[in-house]
Amino acid sequence: MSIPGESQDKSFSLGNSFVPSKGQVAIFSAHNFQEIGVGLLPGLIATDRSSTEKGFIVFSEKSSWDNANEHSHVDGYVKSTKDGPFVFPLGDNGAYGAAGFSNARNVEAAYYAVDPSVAVTSLVLSDLYSFVPEAGPFDVASTNDNLEAVSIKEYWDINGAGSTRITIAWQESSDIEELVKSDLAKLTIVGWDGVEWVAIPSTLDEFAMDIHSSAHRDTENLSDFDFGSITTDSEIAPNEYHVYSFRRLSIDREQDNNDMTIYPNPVKSGGFINVRYFLAKSNRGILKVFNSSNQLMIEQEIEVQEGMIKLPLVDHRRGVYTIALTNAMGHTIYKKLIVVDL
Repeated sequence: MSIPGESQDKSFSLGNSFVPSKGQVAIFSAHNFQEIGVGLLPGLIATDRSSTEKGFIVFSEKSSWDNANEHSHVDGYVKSTKDGPFVFPLGDNGAYGAAGFSNARNVEAAYYAVDPSVAVTSLVLSDLYSFVPEAGPFDVASTNDNLEAVSIKEYWDINGAGSTRITIAWQESSDIEELVKSDLAKLTIVGWDGVEWVAIPSTLDEFAMDIHSSAHRDTENLSDFDFGSITTDSEIAPNEYHVYSFRRLSIDREQDNNDMTIYPNPVKSGGFINVRYFLAKSNRGILKVFNSSNQLMIEQEIEVQEGMIKLPLVDHRRGVYTIALTNAMGHTIYKKLIVVDL
């Protein structure tokens, strides 16, 4: 592996590199992953995954990379000092699980191609780790009511205090078609909050993220069951959850009650909220937002049984608001929205 100083020179790796516990190797320029089929770690840059004493590959502000794939990637932890969007070239056990961030500064992450309920993967140069990260295992049966199966194929350990949108990608090994029962609209990102898996409002990327470049750009390929990506609807601090994965949303289309989830809540004045909704036995409805004086602030018609609406809160000052969701038969549910100062 070649790691130059901070310059415009290019570096490349042929694998066979390992960053031990507490170690950090920085990449300062354009890095090209290359595969060669010799040595203990052909094509791989590996780091120690120990819970408290990890090793890291660090991508600095002027760095970039190309050509990572299931055979050539970082098997372990990546850290970034870059402002702005960046894709992490993550893998584990011969599987590739790239993750992208709208703001990658001070984000660190690793991919685990194992069942979260087990949370044990192989140590590249010897035996097995204990639970990784240390908060594991993450029981796939522990979830809130509107979720069904959590992926038993993979999860991501993502850490950082700053706000960023998170994009995670899948390949054939993720078995997404089986997970969502052939309905991609049911796919969501979930996070483990220490007790259970929680749905994070997410939107399927129409065009899959390019997982072979750090540029965080779209490909010309539509997301499908074999290859694709999904992104959180809002910026979040990765530290809000211990790990992340995929899950199938569960909605009974014959249920008698409307359903509505609001995120973020509380929300800052002048920001926006995402409203994920379901209309019971109806394809038409109306969404209304009222202030504490019961004055109508927003009214929006709905013509699809389920979906997500993004609402700007331009004129909403600090206070408690009520959101009402009514289907065509007149059935209404209410949720409270808390708006705080900027």
